[in-house]
Amino acid sequence: MATTKTTVKGTCGACFKKFALDANGRVLRHGWREVGGRRVGDYGNVYHSGSCFGCGRLPFEVSPDCTRDFVAEVLLPMALDTGTRIDALALNPPIKYTGTSDVGWREKQEGWGAFEVRVHHGEGETRPMRWYNETWFDEDCSVRIPSYARLHDVAMGELTDKREAIALDAGHCLRAIDTWAPAAVSTVEKKAPLVHAHGSHPVLAACGRRLISLSGARIHVAKNADAATCPKCIERLAKKSAATA
Repeated sequence: MATTKTTVKGTCGACFKKFALDANGRVLRHGWREVGGRRVGDYGNVYHSGSCFGCGRLPFEVSPDCTRDFVAEVLLPMALDTGTRIDALALNPPIKYTGTSDVGWREKQEGWGAFEVRVHHGEGETRPMRWYNETWFDEDCSVRIPSYARLHDVAMGELTDKREAIALDAGHCLRAIDTWAPAAVSTVEKKAPLVHAHGSHPVLAACGRRLISLSGARIHVAKNADAATCPKCIERLAKKSAATA
């Protein structure tokens, strides 16, 4: 069995990071967000959402089409939407504010006391808020709410930063397209992972290592013991074979 593993990598035309290519020479899926957690024997609690625009596309070394499409289909609409929101915010519309009333720690953990209000232009920082829960209490809570000027400055700052980031990304992409020239994808060789052999115990390899770690990761196990590359597994299988011969 080979002791090294060869991986062909190319540059994603959207995020410009290197990732492995599939059998068709296209960039493998990457960039997703993972929510939840893994437990041994329970794999239904992890959810992947979203992925990079360049997944399944030809790497930048082969074609700049992915980068062109990324600018046209993602960055340009984002820039237009951000500009529209900045123009609308300049007219001083009501701003939505989400906060939590002054309740205990346990109540906050359970989501009690959450409220949502609209702050209008010129309004100050403190206003009486009423929050009611029919099971535990019925009382008035005085909640401190930021002034409209502060909320407006924060919102405008976030939109301005977003617009600058979009412009920076778009400039990088356009410069890369203008200077594009075909190039060879890279080949990376890594030490191949050890392949273990099944042991006499149902959850252990012949070397004594767990087939599934406490975090849920699985080790490589050969169906045929002759394909094992783990030195300890090979040694123990040889000793067991000699003992039974």
